[in-house]
Amino acid sequence: MTSTKAAHYLQRAGEQAAGRSFDEAVNQLSTALEFLKKLPSSGARDTQELAIRLALANPLFVINPLPAGELEQNLRRAQALCERLGETELMARVLLNLFFVYWCIGDLDKQRAAGQAGMEIATHSPSEITVFCAGWINGFLAAWTGQYNPARTHLERALAISPAAEAFFLKDPGIALSLIDCIEFLGFYALDAGLPGAGAAP
Repeated sequence: MTSTKAAHYLQRAGEQAAGRSFDEAVNQLSTALEFLKKLPSSGARDTQELAIRLALANPLFVINPLPAGELEQNLRRAQALCERLGETELMARVLLNLFFVYWCIGDLDKQRAAGQAGMEIATHSPSEITVFCAGWINGFLAAWTGQYNPARTHLERALAISPAAEAFFLKDPGIALSLIDCIEFLGFYALDAGLPGAGAAP
């Protein structure tokens, strides 16, 4: 079996294993990355590595202590691959994950950098996913730092998505929780700040 086929097989096995065991998923996907190291650099190789690293993010988040840095390293590599491949929508999702890594470890400077990078992507390559990710990151950050009016603006912008996009996001495990949290945050922080229309939903 060639390294390319082995990496592809292990990627599929790791993605399927994530529904049973995060440890098994990490093992399979990490082994897939080792096979990719044997291949010469190419766009196809980078695309496959990016897919593996995105699949690896959630299992790593579950089983590894954040201060250990493995999840951050994986996401930073995914970020570099997105830049190389011009994958702006995937970059928005990587930045969303990186932001919450930085939030969990309390690095405010990196949180702000991720938020700024997300806004730049949403400005230059606007789509429902890039705008949502930028709005959610910056809305969460503004709310967390007590800036309630800017938070509401960002969160409302994030949620100005079409019904089709909302349905698509809710079916995607990588973004569904963020969408639900964004909706809840808008209601909670609007209510906390006493803003008009707060808490109207049951």
